[in-house]
Amino acid sequence: MLSINSYLDLGSHYELDIVQALLAELDHPERDLDIIHVAGTNGKGSTVSYLAHSFLQQKIKLMTFTSPQLRRYLDRFSFNGQAVEQKDFDQAEAIVLQAADRIADKHSRHATVFEMEVAISFILAKNLGARLFIMETGLGGRLDATNAVERPLATVFSSISLDHKAELGDTITAVAQEKAGIIKPGVPVFSTVQTAEAEKVLRDRARVQQAPFRILSEADIEILKDSPESQCFLYDGHSYGIHLAGKHQIQNAALAVMVLRNLPEPYRLSPATIRAGLELTDWKGSFELIARKPDIILDGAHNPAAAVALSENLRQYRGEGKCLGILHIFKDKDVAGVLQAVADIFDKIWLPQMDKPRSLPAEQLQKLCQAYLPDTECVVMPSLEAATAAAKTEAAAEDMIVVFGSLSHLEAARKALIEIDEV
Repeated sequence: MLSINSYLDLGSHYELDIVQALLAELDHPERDLDIIHVAGTNGKGSTVSYLAHSFLQQKIKLMTFTSPQLRRYLDRFSFNGQAVEQKDFDQAEAIVLQAADRIADKHSRHATVFEMEVAISFILAKNLGARLFIMETGLGGRLDATNAVERPLATVFSSISLDHKAELGDTITAVAQEKAGIIKPGVPVFSTVQTAEAEKVLRDRARVQQAPFRILSEADIEILKDSPESQCFLYDGHSYGIHLAGKHQIQNAALAVMVLRNLPEPYRLSPATIRAGLELTDWKGSFELIARKPDIILDGAHNPAAAVALSENLRQYRGEGKCLGILHIFKDKDVAGVLQAVADIFDKIWLPQMDKPRSLPAEQLQKLCQAYLPDTECVVMPSLEAATAAAKTEAAAEDMIVVFGSLSHLEAARKALIEIDEV
């Protein structure tokens, strides 16, 4: 039986005509949903999670679509806070595959896997009876398949920075212009704290689209408590607690609060409901503390801005012990920028050889580490298992082990480092 994975060799296409035709063939299931569309470089996933956990406190039937997944593939498609069941996915996949095959003869190509995933998420939402749908963009915004949505309930922007330069451009302004392409006429826009360049682009686009625009500033937020396990902050006269670490997570949570307090009924939530939702929110792979003595942290810092946030957290939370790293990263990333961001942080980094087409070979990564981290010992290892074993052997109770870089190796590292049998 064919699956959408049969079309992986089609790669990625950044245009909207095919996904629009696919949704039309499916009788536009997205038009029956209230949709919150989330874009940004870093922080999309945790922002979606803050929003979703808050809505679930109100018993709103909710679908979310995020990518990529950190653990199981079906985690991309969540209904009421849980990954959809395989049988429900299979049913939606079959419907979308048949529609994609029907329209393929009328167009220049078949729908890609991601385009079909977007359509599957809408069919799942319809079949499962979702009322509200929160979706994050895959890459960019303007030509991302999720932008086939015609009129969302709200448009939300997490932090915008440089990443995917080949597709989005090599300046903050260029990247922001691509992401601002999801702003629709008259649809409210909410943004976290941005650089001056990104804020100007978002403001200008919102003005052209006559879309109400709200943006956080650091002055809006007062941090009341800060630790790796929990943080508390004051925003708009109310206090909220979260269990994700770092200033950037407080900003992501405050962004969610701003959205939730300003949506139209029945989606506008009370501070008490939001507070309960934020307290329950977690997001794997975002400065995630998974063990103590030694502290073991997983962080998907794969671009310079995310690496800066990781560096700030490590400087703030590390104790007197050594900081030991395990790094794997894709070759199409700004590796030099990531390494520069963590300069003077790590005492030693293990570089596992990974059998993935996009992986930067460990020997090449070692040469870059020697150039940008001259005071850090960087050791090539034959596998991730060998790297985690070496880190566990060397780490003392007061040390930290930090697995960072591409998201693709975090779950395997989790399994190896805390010795669980199943992920």
